[in-house]
Amino acid sequence: MATGSVIKYAIILVCFASLWTCHDAADTLKPGDTLNSTSSLLSASGTFTLNFIEKAIRGSDNSFIAILRVKSGANKAWIANRDTPILSSSSPLLTLDSNNTLKITHQNGDPFVLFSAPQTNDPNTSVVATLLDSGNFVLQEVNSVSGSTIRVFWQSFDYPVDTFLPGMKLGVDHRNGYNWSLLSWGTRDNPVSSGPYSLEWDTDAHQLKIKRSGTVYWTSGVYADGRFQFILPDVSKKRYNFSIVSNQDEDYLTYTSLDDPTDPEPEWVLYTRGALYEYGASVDIIQAQNCDGYNIVGGCVRRDRPSDCTGKLVMIFIRKRVTSISLTLALRDPPTGLVLVVRIVRLLVGKVVTALDSTFHPVVRLLVQDADFGAWTVNSLKTSLQILLLFCQQRNHPHQIHHLRERFVSLAMY
Repeated sequence: MATGSVIKYAIILVCFASLWTCHDAADTLKPGDTLNSTSSLLSASGTFTLNFIEKAIRGSDNSFIAILRVKSGANKAWIANRDTPILSSSSPLLTLDSNNTLKITHQNGDPFVLFSAPQTNDPNTSVVATLLDSGNFVLQEVNSVSGSTIRVFWQSFDYPVDTFLPGMKLGVDHRNGYNWSLLSWGTRDNPVSSGPYSLEWDTDAHQLKIKRSGTVYWTSGVYADGRFQFILPDVSKKRYNFSIVSNQDEDYLTYTSLDDPTDPEPEWVLYTRGALYEYGASVDIIQAQNCDGYNIVGGCVRRDRPSDCTGKLVMIFIRKRVTSISLTLALRDPPTGLVLVVRIVRLLVGKVVTALDSTFHPVVRLLVQDADFGAWTVNSLKTSLQILLLFCQQRNHPHQIHHLRERFVSLAMY
């Protein structure tokens, strides 16, 4: 009898220490339940977990409620308080209180409220917060006996962060004004701020678009034959089942996995620098930061050059990363040096258009022949002419040197 009392007392202590009611299912919070930094929710099939994570910001540990897959190195698919970090030292708690308010409380200020559901007068129903196997966290009214859903008040899928999971929507809900889109994280210096890149669904053109500060950098291309033109065209139909819905209530794109047990679950992540990354397959869909406004490869969008670009000696589109010393070294060992020079030109210039006429030596013309990489600015043209001048001096081509110097004179006005 004494042994039984000790065991019962120990169970009570464990429950109290974890701030968890032991009769609750592992995937659900009921009114009065609380989640602390050492406990978590686990979806019914064990595919997703919801728990507090910590991130150091400017020297302080901050806590966030996160949803992620149950696997090593999992992506943080959703963050509840992305723009509102909470100091870990303030003992944050996720709770569904007796008034059906789902919130994060802490000791340093007002709670972070996710949603307040209305009170139900029906004794046969209750309000619960459940983590689903899709990774969606829902606040819903359920039948107290069967557990079946009666209505959903709030769900995390309506507030995506930087990750597009199967079953999520990108688009617009005309009934309540929801705009489902991804938004990249901020910079390392300010990681909790929203980043410059967004992934949105164009409800008119029925294409995905990546924007940087509101300007379109990339589009997915048209949807045909079960895939988008610029979304992993070789494997897309093997991994995704896309659905496009357009009616008076909603306009959106969603997708599901084809459930190949040998294939990782899809998970699209929009990174700070503009890359749209397929986390499951570990492959880039597109690196939108390389879409410079002239390059149209892979869905990149051509844009007008800024009005102040021409006529000012500013390097807007490219950064110089090569010194004259490295160029000289590269030129000492033709043809290896020639290959390096070509690569340097491509790096500095982007799309290398034929700026020099056909009278040039064929080897020199090779340096300015390429396609679909970007475009010239005044500075990048000067930089490339400098590279070519070095090469011509090294190879002793006096006519080409004279022509190049004339080109510099013609650019002197800029």
